[in-house]
Order: sequence, then C-alpha cells, then structure tokens
Amino acid sequence: MIQTQEISGDAGEEKASVLIHGLNDLTLVEEAPSKTWGRFFPSLSLGRRDTFSYPPPYTDEFCRLYAERLGDFCNAAKLLAGAMERLGRPFGENGPGLEETQALDTINLLCRPVASVLDFDANGRLVPRREAPSLLASFAEMFVQDQAYGRRVLQCVCCGTPFVSSAYQARYCKLNCRLLEQKRRLRLQMKTAKEFRAQGQSIRQISATLGQPVAMVKGWLAKKGSSSKRAPPSSLARV
Repeated sequence: MIQTQEISGDAGEEKASVLIHGLNDLTLVEEAPSKTWGRFFPSLSLGRRDTFSYPPPYTDEFCRLYAERLGDFCNAAKLLAGAMERLGRPFGENGPGLEETQALDTINLLCRPVASVLDFDANGRLVPRREAPSLLASFAEMFVQDQAYGRRVLQCVCCGTPFVSSAYQARYCKLNCRLLEQKRRLRLQMKTAKEFRAQGQSIRQISATLGQPVAMVKGWLAKKGSSSKRAPPSSLARV
C-alpha cells in the first residue's frame, strides 16, 4: 500500500518514518527507515537511510534500488511452503487444530492484497485478471484457487517437491519420480529376497512375503552375485 502525505506551512521538524508489518502479521509498526526498511536498499550508506527520498514502490527507480537478502527470501518461501504443506495434510479426527488455524491465517494474510481487476486483452476485449503486489502473494492466491477447484498440494514421496493434483491417490510430481521410486523399491526387494534366501527361506515363502511372483523371485536369486549361493543346501532344494 502506498500513501502520500503532503504537509504545508509551519509543520515543524519531523523525523522520517515508515509503516511496516511482518509477512504474517497485519499490525503496522512505525519505525525509522534505517531499522528495517533501509536494509532492502544496500546501495545506500547507513548514514543516508533515514534521510534518503525513497522512490514510490513498484516504479522502475524503486526496482533498481530495491534488493532482498537471500535469507529474507528463503524465510518468506518457507513460511508459504509450511502453511501450504500443513493445510495439504488430512486433518485429525477432531478437525482442524491450532497448526491448521495458524497456517490458514498465514495464507489469508499473504493473499489479502491480491485484487480482482479488469484489463484489455490483445484484441481489446475486457477480461478479468488477478493483480498481486508480490510473487509471494501471487503464490498464496494460486493455492487458494487450487483449493477452490479441488486440487490439493501434495509432497512427492520420491524427491519431496510439493505439487498440485486433484487425484487423491497421486504420490509423485512427475513420471520420472514414479519410475525412480519403483526402481528403488525393486532394488530393495531384490536385496531383501537374497537376505531371506540366505536365512533359509524357500522361494515360495519369499514370494509370499514380498508379494511378488515366484518366477520373478527366482530371477532375482539367479543373478550373478546372488547371496542365495550362500544359503544352506536344504533351503536351496525347496521351492
């Protein structure tokens, strides 16, 4: 939000100040620019941060001077991702709890500045669109729209990347992750089958335990370097 105040006459000497609030808190705090605001303008020396005439936000001049620290960017991203992840999980038997309520408040605060506006498209027709003051607010609004259309934010069981899907059984963000996870599970089952064989279990027992066809288990154990060679002779005879 941008506010311009003009004072004429004998207004006295007033120190420069800014109104600022946290990402997940709408409580405005008035403070000197050098305390928080000035750090987003690293090209200014400390001595100029309380006297510099800052350009209006969203102007080209403002964008050339403004810079966020990597730590601030990561903290904002973690705040949004944490709220999305919490709201993407199934609620407990008693419904939403304190964590869910706090996550909901965070999303609502982040997307509060987003507005519905009218604009002209390439053909000069009026079209509705959403206007956000920041990338963070835009992402929060996208999450809200996903919920409205029944799309949930899930976490890929393979790489951990959050993704959106309307399928309740979705577990992977992309095909490559699904194939990679299948290979991982297959290698683990092959290793387990060899360990079971070395302990004296029959192929049918291993097949039943792992839920795989007998022929597949035989193939695993027949591969070069299989630990089944170390199994007792009596167990090798049982199929």
